[in-house]
Amino acid sequence: MANGITQRLIETMEENEWTVTQYIDGSIDLEKYSPAGEDFIVSFCDYDTVDNATFIDALSNYVDGFDPEEHAAGWYGKNNGEPSSLRDLLDDAEYIKNDMLMPLLKALEETAEFNPDDQNEIQMYYEENYCISGNSMISRVLDYAFEHIQDREERFEFLDYMLEDFRLNAREEKQEA
Repeated sequence: MANGITQRLIETMEENEWTVTQYIDGSIDLEKYSPAGEDFIVSFCDYDTVDNATFIDALSNYVDGFDPEEHAAGWYGKNNGEPSSLRDLLDDAEYIKNDMLMPLLKALEETAEFNPDDQNEIQMYYEENYCISGNSMISRVLDYAFEHIQDREERFEFLDYMLEDFRLNAREEKQEA
């Protein structure tokens, strides 16, 4: 896999019936047919796929900016096999946003989250998202947090602060590669 999106995220996309095409340069295309038969494709550049969080942010921005009226108007009158009714095109575009894109975004956000009360899950999250498997420093930070900080929010803030440099370094290394 040329990009930094984890296999777990790719599987979530496929479970939501999207076809995922990954390219050597790290870019990806997501493809799915709408009810009206549109072969809907969303493309993401290599800088959108450096890690799960960056990809989910890029998808979120795309979903926020997707205007069903503009999308339908772009297809109206093309005569390439799409419906000729503007209402049908608008209904299809609204379906694309509300029933294809938004559920995908929600599923990916849920997949990318981890349980802050599960030390093993946090370790796995960092290994998958930041390619830091076997890093004993992270294991020691996690051990310390779970042994000495009982308050969940306080522990999460501590881990976020302590592991920030690992996340930043991993992102920089991926962007340089």
